[in-house]
Amino acid sequence: MNKLLTIFSFLISFILLSSQTWALPNCPPSPPFDNCYGSYTFASGNIYIGEYKNNKRHGKGKFIFMNGDRYDGEWQNDEMHGQGIFIYGINSKWAGDKYTGQYKDGKINGYGTYI
Repeated sequence: MNKLLTIFSFLISFILLSSQTWALPNCPPSPPFDNCYGSYTFASGNIYIGEYKNNKRHGKGKFIFMNGDRYDGEWQNDEMHGQGIFIYGINSKWAGDKYTGQYKDGKINGYGTYI
């Protein structure tokens, strides 16, 4: 019974934590993006999906680079800033490597782990 309760608790927690709800309204189809949630594909082919503030990436978001690299984490004033995960894509010489930790002004800063 204890094992069943543990599994049930885990499943409920997983469902609640994996469903994402956003308090921000959807962004318009094209910039400027002001205090909203949306996606944008850059001319380079890079894609950002997340929160915007004053037409900048700000809050939580995901950035997918054309080369397959991706970042999922916090943003501030268009730069990776706060807690995040960077995973190198298959086209990188570090393919599959992952850094989880702190960023400041677009650069790794503070505590983190590299695997």
